[in-house]
Amino acid sequence: MIRLNKWVIVMGLSFSPTILGILINELSSNVSLSGLFMYSISFLFYIYWIYAGYKMRSVFRFDAKVLVLTHAIGILSLFMMGYQIGVHGHFLPNAIGLMPQFYFIPGIGLLARIDVFGVLGDIVKLSSAALILMVICFYGGTRLAVKFLSK
Repeated sequence: MIRLNKWVIVMGLSFSPTILGILINELSSNVSLSGLFMYSISFLFYIYWIYAGYKMRSVFRFDAKVLVLTHAIGILSLFMMGYQIGVHGHFLPNAIGLMPQFYFIPGIGLLARIDVFGVLGDIVKLSSAALILMVICFYGGTRLAVKFLSK
């Protein structure tokens, strides 16, 4: 039973960027958000993701399975975005078209601010960079846990 609870935590953590993205989207639909606010939310999200990696390391003996499962929704979202752009040329105007984008909303603000030269010009490249940065932050959190929990 305890094993199941740990994996429920991992899957809940995997869905947290999507839930946060939906909340940010709803907030931005009702209130005009400044770029600084979005930048700050994104920065705080990456801090949260480092902390999530730290906490996961204290719950699990870190291995690639936890890293992949934690980012499974992001990987699936990226494939869905690529499929929609590649096959349809645009995002579908339904839940299948919107849900993959919500996963990346929390992390894109920081990357869009940093990408002053437009290297990450389209949403798929920007989302890919966000996923890579999420993996780096999560892994960095696990490394911090090893450093501080081993003392």
